[in-house]
Amino acid sequence: MKAEVGDPAAQFLNVQFIGDQKTGQTCGAIQAASRPMERFIVYIDGTAGPYVEGADPEHLSSETFYAAWENDCLAEGYIR
Repeated sequence: MKAEVGDPAAQFLNVQFIGDQKTGQTCGAIQAASRPMERFIVYIDGTAGPYVEGADPEHLSSETFYAAWENDCLAEGYIR
């Protein structure tokens, strides 16, 4: 995730594992020095992502990220 935001010193915030060991995901936020705080999703099974909010708009639209966040993090039990 630190490579995704281009900052090896980035800090993780409110990281939570959601789901199970086969189909779960890790959801949270990352704060890089030169960027605003951004949410992220890392899927355990490697079928998608990792996704960082706003990091690559050419390959992942904001709408797609928000839908994944709603369905795969919030609906699965992520606590804000």
